[in-house]
Amino acid sequence: MEISYFGEIAEKTNKTSENLQEISDVNSLITFLKITYHLNESDFQIAVNHSIIEISEEKNLEEIDEIAVLSAFAGG
Repeated sequence: MEISYFGEIAEKTNKTSENLQEISDVNSLITFLKITYHLNESDFQIAVNHSIIEISEEKNLEEIDEIAVLSAFAGG
C-alpha cells in the first residue's frame, strides 16, 4: 500500500511516499508513524481517498485506497 506524505510530515520523514505492506488499518498506520518517525497524533491528519478521517476512527485500509498523511491544520 502506498502512503503519501505532505508538508511538514514529508520533511520529518524525508520522504514524499513509501510502500508499506504490513499496514491493514488506520490504527496500524498510526502506530507505524509514531514508532518509526516519532510523530504524535497531534502532528498529522490522515486522508483516505481524498477525505480526512478521524484519527480515532477504526477503519480498514485496502490496497487500492489512496492514503495521505498531512500536517495537522491549525484552527483559527
